[in-house]
Amino acid sequence: LISRADLEQAEERFRQIRGAALPQLSLRLTEQIQDQAGGPGQGGVAGTFLQSSRPEARLRLTQAVFSGFRDLAVLAEARSQVRRREQEEAEARRVLAGDLAKAFYAALDRRENLASLDILLALAADRAKDLKAREALGRSRPSEVLAMELQLRNVEAERVQARQDAARAGEMLVFLLGENPPSLEEGGQDPGVPEAAEPFLHDLDRRPDLRALAEERQAALHALSGARRARWPLVRAEGNYYFYRTGIQEDVAWDGLLTLDWPFFTGGTLRAQVGEARAGLDRAQAKLEEASRRARMEILEAWEDLKSSAERLGIYALALDTAGKNYRLQTQDYRLGLSTNLEVLEA
Repeated sequence: LISRADLEQAEERFRQIRGAALPQLSLRLTEQIQDQAGGPGQGGVAGTFLQSSRPEARLRLTQAVFSGFRDLAVLAEARSQVRRREQEEAEARRVLAGDLAKAFYAALDRRENLASLDILLALAADRAKDLKAREALGRSRPSEVLAMELQLRNVEAERVQARQDAARAGEMLVFLLGENPPSLEEGGQDPGVPEAAEPFLHDLDRRPDLRALAEERQAALHALSGARRARWPLVRAEGNYYFYRTGIQEDVAWDGLLTLDWPFFTGGTLRAQVGEARAGLDRAQAKLEEASRRARMEILEAWEDLKSSAERLGIYALALDTAGKNYRLQTQDYRLGLSTNLEVLEA
């Protein structure tokens, strides 16, 4: 919503600048009241300018005839700012999608961790029950039962923490979605790990954040062009149509005015504005280059993380199968007196 509001603000600013370049039409009503110098009844030009009341009504039209194409540069800058805001809105959506994905898998991970602790808690409870039965028969020591009960309490404490973590992850997902998710089930097929990261690097210029910075650089370039053109002459045309006048100008229905302003000396103001615009362009270029390098590094790191995670996943799958077999064997050996309770707990 914030990015959308920024985009709408940039669009309205563009419309303001475009409107300022178009002809301006206004109605003006004035009445000048002054002390009547020279006494009443004075006629001619002096009588017109010295009369006590001088009402006037006119329709005024103004238009910039030539401004050194300064208006075009300002308009192009505003248009680039609109495109920049559009890309920033797209980038906000991209970031939100990434945050949603992270929140979803975080909630899924917390839920699976809670389920794993439930299984571990059930195994620990069965183990404690079995040890108590063996203690009653004199085949297990009381210390083994206490050690197992301690292990059981530790698992229960971990489950309480895991339940809290799962609740927080779910709340974060609801916050980002704005509603309760229908389910926490993965959909679709695993796309696998890309063989290389180069195809993603070729599409760097399509990233909204980089395109937004490119538009910012383009806007700074237009701003520099506009600052340079401020040294050019400004020609404006003004036309007036009078509905009501008094005095010797009563019969003059319209007039026109053409003005030319050419700044020759401004105390260094224009030079400073050009320098400021040039510095803004250098800053925008540096931001774009830094963001491009950072985006390239993020892609390479993400690909390496994905590749490493896939390799670890295969190893963990083998380790899980081995751990299950080891637990079953250690339990059988313990019942036969070939292993200790500590070895069973470690399994």
